[in-house]
Amino acid sequence: MAEPDPDSPQLPQIARQVVEIVGPLIDMGRLKSILEGAFGARSVKLRATVPLEIQQPPRRPKLGKLGERIMATLADGKPWRAQHLIAEVAEGRVPATVRHELDLLIEEERIQRPRSGIYMLAGLPPPRPEEIRPFKVRSGAGVDTGMSRSTTGKRILAMLDQPTSANRIVKELGITRQRVDQVMKALLSDRQVKRIPEPGLKGRWLWILPDADVRKSIRAHVPSLADGHEAVMAALQPDAFHSVSAIAKTVGQSKIAVAAGVRSLEGRSLVVSLKLGQQKYVSATPRGLLHPARTPDAPKAAIANLAEAFGEKRIAFIETLGVLGQARTAEVTAALVGADGRGTELMSGIMLNRLLLSDFAEPIEDGTSGQRRYRLTEVGRLAAALIARDRKSPSREILDQRIEAFKEQRTARLRAVGMRKIENSPTGAGSPAQKALLEALATGTKSTKELEVVISDIVGNVKSVHLMLKTLAGRGLVEQVGEIKTQGGRAKLWGLKRPAA
Repeated sequence: MAEPDPDSPQLPQIARQVVEIVGPLIDMGRLKSILEGAFGARSVKLRATVPLEIQQPPRRPKLGKLGERIMATLADGKPWRAQHLIAEVAEGRVPATVRHELDLLIEEERIQRPRSGIYMLAGLPPPRPEEIRPFKVRSGAGVDTGMSRSTTGKRILAMLDQPTSANRIVKELGITRQRVDQVMKALLSDRQVKRIPEPGLKGRWLWILPDADVRKSIRAHVPSLADGHEAVMAALQPDAFHSVSAIAKTVGQSKIAVAAGVRSLEGRSLVVSLKLGQQKYVSATPRGLLHPARTPDAPKAAIANLAEAFGEKRIAFIETLGVLGQARTAEVTAALVGADGRGTELMSGIMLNRLLLSDFAEPIEDGTSGQRRYRLTEVGRLAAALIARDRKSPSREILDQRIEAFKEQRTARLRAVGMRKIENSPTGAGSPAQKALLEALATGTKSTKELEVVISDIVGNVKSVHLMLKTLAGRGLVEQVGEIKTQGGRAKLWGLKRPAA
């Protein structure tokens, strides 16, 4: 097949071309002339179609409050991060609601998102990186977050003329706890607020204006309570104790829930509690009586009968300490028994220890004699005052007379048994009972049970023989020489200590 001659003229290639133009109406004759003259087009066919209508994105006739607030915030022409914009316009709404409104405004071409997480008004040029606000502002960096000028910030600052908890802000303003935390962190960064620990609650904080007097504000602070705790406070009557079970029955809560509420209220100094046996009793403090949760129309719990719960013996000790103010164990014993007995049956040491464990009494050191003295605590004084409403306490004069009579009776008894001679005795006995033990052991070894019989006519509590034997052993007068079997088990065998060879 012969190859084409390159010098021979080449025919132009012909192709069918379809051109569609969307735009304003144009002159068809002029367009045909241009196509034929400038481009060498043949068989040009032009036709105009129905004019097109440009569809605008659908828009709502009127924006809601959230949409208007977003548009007003973006009217400054600055780029806003999503987090900052949501914090500014939410006003208690969840972030998802704000993001949905932002998406609608973008579809309506009212605003734009030039980059991920950045929002601006529509039609503005893309922002430069330095124009975008930092994602986080360092605390104390001196950068104004502008939170104090926001509506939420102003509403919160108006509440901080006194110490206020975050829970109270949430409850009164009707915004979420997350939003409150965001605003408070920003205000703290701007040094518009300061936080102080809430009294009685570990890890809980109160917010207050930076120039407020903290001590004065704390004294006047009325703590906000949960609904269940408010019901407990409302059920308490003035100057009275109530059992936890009675409170639970009144407020319709379980005993466990009421006990937990009492612990929280006690930490805030609104109530005091005491435990007698297996039952716990609660009373409102003067500060608790002033709490606004105590409404007069609220159901009240039944008042507990402390006389039955305490017992006659415990009441006598509380009354005596309440009248004496502070006293040693021997003085309490003397005030209770006077010249009528030796006082060993009272077991004053054990009873005072029980009062210490129940938080009715507290020890104080006597710097002069080195002996411990006791006095009633705040709970003990309150209990003494409540007991005094139903029975008359003995006067101080009567108790002083009993103490003097007890001392005289004890002195006479010691003189009768020759205590002074015993103290100077070469045997080393420090009391008639110790002398009797040494004389009994001089006849041979004896068990502890046998020695209890020896001193039974001298002391009221024969169990004190153990302490006496320990004292004599410390002086090197007696020693344990063995053990013997008894019906109840085993008993120690004692004898005089023989001098070393």
